[in-house]
Amino acid sequence: SAKEHQRRLYDVSLATMIISLGLAHSLGLGDNEAARLVLCALTHDIGEMYINPAYLDDDHQLQPAEWIHVAAHPCVGHAFIREFTDFPGSVAECVLQHHERVDGSGYPFRLAGEQISPFSTLIGLADTVAAIIMRSDGNSNVIGERVAMALHIVPGEFPRAAVASINHLLEALNG
Repeated sequence: SAKEHQRRLYDVSLATMIISLGLAHSLGLGDNEAARLVLCALTHDIGEMYINPAYLDDDHQLQPAEWIHVAAHPCVGHAFIREFTDFPGSVAECVLQHHERVDGSGYPFRLAGEQISPFSTLIGLADTVAAIIMRSDGNSNVIGERVAMALHIVPGEFPRAAVASINHLLEALNG
């Protein structure tokens, strides 16, 4: 239902924010940059509010025409941020690019490398890790293994230093 989707969107945004804060600290970002990264994390999926909730149901098999709507959510979110907020342009850019990947495999524009803002790659990584965590059973050892495996399978999606920071944070959590 729409209500369940909104709750999941909220939970993933909070998890993305917490992971982003860990990344900001681990990578030595200053307070202003960390605050901007948090704002990016909290708003990165705002465009999903305009997607049919049925399309986002884990049990729903997306059809190509439905995928187009889902893949447009970064563009919709970007337009929303620019039109209805006074957030910095870098936040709108991050919302637009959070599904782009360093290796060019992302969407909506298949940007690669330095075409993607550094904050966008961090939010993309944090969002990916948050999604894995939110789909797990709560066992921190299993979560760490799942995250490490997911980041290892496609090694060029995210910056190496950020992936190393995530792996270090997970190791610290597991003692």
